[in-house]
Amino acid sequence: MSSDIELSLDEIIKKKKISITKFRGGRVSKGNFQGNRPLARRPSAPYKRGNLNDKWSHDLYDGGEPARRSRSISEGAASSKIIISNLDFGVSDSDIKELFGECGPIRSSAVHYDKSGRSLGSAHVQFERTSDAIKALNQYNGVPLDGKEMKIEFATGGSAGGGKSITSRLGGSPPFRSSFQRRDRSEFTRGNIQGRLLALILLSAYKEDLSLNEDAVEYLKKNIIPPYTLEDAWNFETPLNRNFTALEYFLATLDQPWIDIILILDLFFPTDKKRFFVECGGADGELFGNSIFLEKFKFWNGLLIEADPYYFKELLVKKRKAYAIQACLSSSNSSYITSFQHEDPLAENKDTNFIMYNKGNGRVLYNEEGHNGYGKDEKGFFRLRETVKVSCFPFWMILHALDVTTVDVLFLDVEGGELNILKTIPFAKLSISAILVEYDGRKDYLQKIESFLTNIGYELFNLYSNSWTNGDALFLRRTFRDEYRYETVHQYDKRVVLNISDDKIRDIIFRNTD
Repeated sequence: MSSDIELSLDEIIKKKKISITKFRGGRVSKGNFQGNRPLARRPSAPYKRGNLNDKWSHDLYDGGEPARRSRSISEGAASSKIIISNLDFGVSDSDIKELFGECGPIRSSAVHYDKSGRSLGSAHVQFERTSDAIKALNQYNGVPLDGKEMKIEFATGGSAGGGKSITSRLGGSPPFRSSFQRRDRSEFTRGNIQGRLLALILLSAYKEDLSLNEDAVEYLKKNIIPPYTLEDAWNFETPLNRNFTALEYFLATLDQPWIDIILILDLFFPTDKKRFFVECGGADGELFGNSIFLEKFKFWNGLLIEADPYYFKELLVKKRKAYAIQACLSSSNSSYITSFQHEDPLAENKDTNFIMYNKGNGRVLYNEEGHNGYGKDEKGFFRLRETVKVSCFPFWMILHALDVTTVDVLFLDVEGGELNILKTIPFAKLSISAILVEYDGRKDYLQKIESFLTNIGYELFNLYSNSWTNGDALFLRRTFRDEYRYETVHQYDKRVVLNISDDKIRDIIFRNTD
């Protein structure tokens, strides 16, 4: 047989049975033929072609186990990487690592930021094992963190960023931000990450006999934030600064409605022993703060309760020398999770008084549909609204966690749920001397509150209102009222004080406060 080198090109082609077909565009196709039909293409490989830009992973192993092993249905669509979305903007890298690290070893994790350093409200976690990713999804998907339900899904080949990869959407470490921005991003101690989850399992209904749910009590004990020490306490923005005196505070807030109330309480409660207040809602810990004077200048202890997760973050920044917890008060003898309407006045209103004095108007939604986004309120002002989930506990349960049975003053301002909350309090077991309750100018609502409190041994002392508030009512327990010079205090009027010199004010109202 002659050597191929001696054959012509045409003869070589015939011998090798190679077909060269030229298509439009000049592309050439080569294929083997059997007779006049081409062979079927070889089946594709049981693996995807790798992407050179992807991180290298072993071809045969996934999480230390053979990739070709049989998988359950849940594992078939899973991966070792999860994407978490709908995160509160204050959630940090360390929060994510701490929370999901309990599910198993983490290879990498990060909160996603844009190039200006603002959180995108999402994060990713790459586990060492796929089974741990499945565990994380099953355990935390739909669970509220800082009031927002986390949405968790397995990472896929697609991108959630409009075609851009995750890495291209990251802005690296957040740059330096102003104190306001840092406060808004919650870069301060907010308690254990587990404590910021609304523990669905722990919030089971209580029995009608008020028997204790020890798991829920333990949950409260872990998540009630202790007071700041005297050396570190107070980081107020208004009216002055951390070191303002009692007289300065009084003069700076002279036209505010709670000053009348505080002066009355000061006369009712001499500083001959330790006092305890409960303020619900605590708002941002400063604005409309009924308890600031008592805490800072009269050395009262106390508890601040605020349901709104956004205002609670601001409250923590104020470094109050009082206990604090982010929760709402239950309207029954059960604990539960409910929807809360957060409302924030917007700068677009161009009215600083409106913005300042319309904070803290959020409320629990009772069989109502929540609103999200921008919208006008009944007065035509723009607000930013967001519906979040909050946990609610009975008032007595929170006090039990603190081992408190005596409350000198209860400030109750929850935008509509006051009466139902009062009905849950076991007054035979809890001693409450004075109750200041908001009735929002509704006379019929005030009559219902007065009727209930009168039947259990309280008496209406006075009503307070001005252009900023539609009405607060101060009730005193009758046995407490009889212990003090009721008539003398009842005749007290702030307008008389205004005609006295500043030194006299200091002597009469602010004695022993400097």
